Amino acid sequence: MLNFFKTKISRAANVLILVITLSTIFSIKNYNKENGVIKWDVISYYAYLPATFIYDDISLSFVDKKDKSYKFWYTTADNGGRVIKTSMGVSILYSPFFFMGHAAAHIMGEDPTGFTSPYKLFLTLGAVFYLMLGLYYLRKVLNMFFPQWVTALTCIAIVFGTNLFHYAAVNHPVSHVFSFCLFSIFIYLTIKWHKNKSLKLTILLGLLTGLIALVRPVNIIIVLFFAFYGVTSVQGIIDRISFFIKEWKQVVIMIVAFFVVWIPQFLY
Repeated sequence: MLNFFKTKISRAANVLILVITLSTIFSIKNYNKENGVIKWDVISYYAYLPATFIYDDISLSFVDKKDKSYKFWYTTADNGGRVIKTSMGVSILYSPFFFMGHAAAHIMGEDPTGFTSPYKLFLTLGAVFYLMLGLYYLRKVLNMFFPQWVTALTCIAIVFGTNLFHYAAVNHPVSHVFSFCLFSIFIYLTIKWHKNKSLKLTILLGLLTGLIALVRPVNIIIVLFFAFYGVTSVQGIIDRISFFIKEWKQVVIMIVAFFVVWIPQFLY
């Protein structure tokens, strides 16, 4: 029993986090509130989905400023066009849960406008999914270097000792939880790539970096972790630069994969 506890404690910590998060969500029920879930920055992050798949008009020409039944924020371009000011990375991550909410709205007889309770509920559950996925990869990374109990305490501290729990369970689903998830996966793949480079990992890292930047452009700074992972000296920096010059094909593949993710944003 003691051995089981030692090997499973970090997994149990993540289960505890899940239970507390879901309990909080179903206690406060923001998804049933008129101004819950889809508010503030989420309005812009989310706008791509209903505009494209429900109203069939990404130009937002259907939006009437005086019509309070729609929740679309936009800026006006020099040519008079209406532009969603945030990049579409978060919408891409929302999308599976948006489509589940859309299906649920039809099944439950709710108005399929993109803003009724089923959409809000599934967006909320989406934030929980990405929180737990991020914790899964964080746990994998920590277990490479630390005992189980350290991993468990670290996961608990990161969720409840920062604003991550608030953004997952209360003020959801803003970009923070999604960035946390993508960062955790990125760190894990970076470690694997530096141990054993492969074409698959190179492409995955390029795609993932593109998505990270598409969620929040300033997050591109995460590439420094990839570039200098394991470097501990000035000579190490020089050696790493020489390494990337030697492996220029891998770098090019990664950059191409990065821009593939951005094609929909460039087209928009």
